[in-house]
Amino acid sequence: MFFPKILIRPYEGELLEDPLKKKKGKILHHILSKIKCIEDFENVEIYTSAAFAYFGERISKWNVEEEFIMPIKKIILNPKAKEIFPYREQIVSLWINQVNFSPYKREVAKKGCVNIFIERDILIPENGSFKIIRPDRILEKNTEVVVVDFKSEFLKKTHKVNLRQIKEYMVWIEKILKKQCYGFLIYVLSNKIITIN
Repeated sequence: MFFPKILIRPYEGELLEDPLKKKKGKILHHILSKIKCIEDFENVEIYTSAAFAYFGERISKWNVEEEFIMPIKKIILNPKAKEIFPYREQIVSLWINQVNFSPYKREVAKKGCVNIFIERDILIPENGSFKIIRPDRILEKNTEVVVVDFKSEFLKKTHKVNLRQIKEYMVWIEKILKKQCYGFLIYVLSNKIITIN
């Protein structure tokens, strides 16, 4: 029996990364996947320790405060952060199991509740087959959708690839959810948030 060789092509950005930067990026992504709302930034240290444990990485090998905790905490200082990290009371999925849906929360829901999807696989057609895209964060609001992609640091040589990737996410999510879509490309270590329309 003959089996043709299968070529697995890595994502273009992966070809340019060294292993240490790649590991750092994975740890940063893991930490950021735990931060759903502004209030979660208070627990960055706990999420960081958990990420290191998850990857079996020794904390003593890294300058954790400078390389992970401070860059993540700086994100919240950016004025655009409120569009990416809502307040806990705005997150619809946290209300589902609550019996006491107070009038105050109903009022917040009218003003702009948010459904958050973090690292969810989305199957899309491509060349007669299918592929999976996985945006880091999707915030579904009443009339619009925000797509967020986190990257470790801004590098000119990979920026165009990163832009192309988030724009592809936005096109598909707009088709699926049938709502206006915009996005943010966040370079965590460079403390840079780029708005994509």
